[in-house]
Amino acid sequence: MNKIPYKWRQTDREVVVSLLIKNVRQEALKVDIHQRECHVSITLPTGVEIVFVLDPLFHSVDPGRSFYQILPSRLNIHLSKLCQGQHWQYLDDGNQPEHIEQQQPPSIIENPIDIQIMSDLHLELFFPRREGIGVLPGYHVFECTPSARILALLGDIGLAVHGGLYDFLERQLHKYRHILYVIGNYEGYDSTYDHARVELQDFASRMRAQRLSDPTLGTFILLDRTRYDLTENVTILGCTLWSFVTKDAERQCLHNFHRVHDWTVEKYNSAHAEDLKWLTNECAIIRTQEPHRRIIVFTHHGPTRHGTIAPQYMGSPIISAFASELTTHPVWAPPISLWAFGHTHYNCDQVRDGIRVVSNQRGYDGIEALTSGFSADFVIRV
Repeated sequence: MNKIPYKWRQTDREVVVSLLIKNVRQEALKVDIHQRECHVSITLPTGVEIVFVLDPLFHSVDPGRSFYQILPSRLNIHLSKLCQGQHWQYLDDGNQPEHIEQQQPPSIIENPIDIQIMSDLHLELFFPRREGIGVLPGYHVFECTPSARILALLGDIGLAVHGGLYDFLERQLHKYRHILYVIGNYEGYDSTYDHARVELQDFASRMRAQRLSDPTLGTFILLDRTRYDLTENVTILGCTLWSFVTKDAERQCLHNFHRVHDWTVEKYNSAHAEDLKWLTNECAIIRTQEPHRRIIVFTHHGPTRHGTIAPQYMGSPIISAFASELTTHPVWAPPISLWAFGHTHYNCDQVRDGIRVVSNQRGYDGIEALTSGFSADFVIRV
């Protein structure tokens, strides 16, 4: 059996191992990830089997949150660290004579990729039934009609405590190759944001297991301070990007905090700082170590207040709860080329200092959903 050349990198949350082998076929691949070991075997068209084994891993990983991506020139294995922030000196116990130097990925010409984006569907509300008689929760009425193979849902899709949300998502996974999901503020309503995160992670794990018997099922990727390499040259960075609520806005924003257990302005603002720090660090790493890459950012809250919020709110202190103002922040720079968001219920498509800023938000059912400019088949090309 032959061994596979590889390289690896790490963040606070995960270790990414890139196996440098081209054109891996799904049916010829077997990946087993356990808490302290990872086994990969690939059967080539010639019948030769090649293997990659890490046993034991340098530190423990979370198999339920780990996943792999098949790319044209490599296989990426994302190992989710069980203890976030823990530094790995090696991939395994330190005995790695076959470790190779970091390599610059080959320069390739890629075809554009379409991503269908939408947010703020608010499927927790009641929608008129398709038959025209009565109403049902939106989870059982609203359907996405694919206009691309990838769907990005940028938060406020529904409540994570509602089973209907997962029924809706599973139906869509039978239509799309990938669904990218960002947590919004509504996902934690009637619960906690930690619980919402766990529920969505559990759903992702169930879908991964289900794909073993149904390979036609799409993959569900939770973008929770997550890097996702879409291609050799395009990386998606996703997080909620909580805004920073000012003292003047605290009183007007209390409704959101009452709907979420154990959630305070202080925790909200702390989450803002953590999201922004993660995003800034990831951009800096890519900017210096992988300058060939373009970055697409998906968040729920807006990255700027210019042109992203309805004009009638611009003089109000509550705009600090709608969006951050990052156009003067160091994160606002190449290689970010596009930033898509939700939350404001005000759609836009503009360019700010070289970065395209875009949203496609449905809003609350009724008049707002009809006048917001929402398009169910809206696509961005990256």
